[in-house]
Amino acid sequence: MITIHIIAKNTIQARALAEELFKRNYIAKALISENIVLLEKNEKETIDTNSALLVTIGRALYYSDIAALIKYLFPKDEPSYYAFPIVNTNIIVEKTAMTQE
Repeated sequence: MITIHIIAKNTIQARALAEELFKRNYIAKALISENIVLLEKNEKETIDTNSALLVTIGRALYYSDIAALIKYLFPKDEPSYYAFPIVNTNIIVEKTAMTQE
């Protein structure tokens, strides 16, 4: 199991991506956190951008499929994303929630 954090430009983009990931059975759980401030530094100053954070839980074997889907759905404005392995959790994922197709 892994968790993927996806920094979307807004809640609409995060929700659309979550729905698509659920439809394809790539994830079992999702959390959307609104009004996240993303700080980035350019050559002269720190820039802040309002964003939304989509946090998903799913099988690690779907990571490359999820990455490809993000590139496909948002070719011009691809959200940033990264993944962590889930070592231990009390979250129960139903076997029927994520089936291989």
